[in-house]
Amino acid sequence: KGTEDPFGNLLSSILITPTPTISTILDTTSFFTTVTVTLTREINIFFHGKKLPTSILETEVQVQTVTSTLSRTMEITPTPTWQTVTITPTVTQPPPSPTPAGQDINALLAQQRKEQERKALIVKLQKEQERKA
Repeated sequence: KGTEDPFGNLLSSILITPTPTISTILDTTSFFTTVTVTLTREINIFFHGKKLPTSILETEVQVQTVTSTLSRTMEITPTPTWQTVTITPTVTQPPPSPTPAGQDINALLAQQRKEQERKALIVKLQKEQERKA
């Protein structure tokens, strides 16, 4: 609601409430780790005509990259603020008044009357000239 100051200005306060925004934060961590892998192979060995299953173990060292990503979602709500607006009225000039239609008609009628009188005078002069001839 607005109030008016002594000069006629209208003062109004408006509460500006910003829209909350959603923000996603990603934390990514990478590191190397060493893993020892044991590979097992089974082969058959014949000893004195008998088949003996035998396991051969082989170890291998592998370097692996481990990546971990954590995500967080936050809603950020800005603090509402008050804004004061001053509205200053301005004086506007009224539009020019249109010429009354009656004056235009009167001028046209007067012009039409003069034209009729002129034509009548020409006809009268022509008739006099015909009589004289």
